[in-house]
Amino acid sequence: MQHRKPNAYTPEWFEFFHRAIPSAGTEQECASVRSVCPLPLYQCILDVCCGMGRHAHRLAGAGYRVTGIKRNADPGNQILLTNWLPSKACAFCHLP
Repeated sequence: MQHRKPNAYTPEWFEFFHRAIPSAGTEQECASVRSVCPLPLYQCILDVCCGMGRHAHRLAGAGYRVTGIKRNADPGNQILLTNWLPSKACAFCHLP
């Protein structure tokens, strides 16, 4: 058995838990952000621990400039993140 760091998320974890999240739930969460931070008053969003970028891409599509910060730089996680539709309004980085 391979030893993993505590709280390390594998590509399998993301596939199992995140792919099955209903789009309607993500839209409802983003609608809440849009109601609290309406455009054009608020134009930039910082998505901390953005995971696969569900909210970041949805908010960028609504006209926000979004920066997503990932908790880790796991290459498998990066592959899953880039599988989402790319958006020129999104930038992603990871915490060291």
